[in-house]
Amino acid sequence: MHLLSSIRALVALPLFAAVAVAVPADKPSRPGFVDSLEPSNRAQIARVVVGSEADLVVLSSGWLEGFRTGMACIVSEGNVRTGEILLVDVRLNHAVGLILNRPDDAGINAGNLVTIKTFSVSS
Repeated sequence: MHLLSSIRALVALPLFAAVAVAVPADKPSRPGFVDSLEPSNRAQIARVVVGSEADLVVLSSGWLEGFRTGMACIVSEGNVRTGEILLVDVRLNHAVGLILNRPDDAGINAGNLVTIKTFSVSS
């Protein structure tokens, strides 16, 4: 019986050491697909619809990417902010936004990036 427990200890020690080396203690391992489960909170403008009273944009993403009706969003092209929209209709895979604010020197075009506007409170 004593010999059996000694053999188990000898076999378990290298296995434990291999696991301890393979998984760093400061950063737990996480499967790659986990990041795709969380919404990205960003979309591209698929179309710009020019109207007589107001202009609308159709987004390439919707509810699944974290967008909700009533959210204010920022439109940008590269690192340049080109305007703001208010989401007026959100469906599973697309959304429609009302263009609220557009600087005179910048345009809102198909392909522009849309992100949810967030506010930070400084203390």
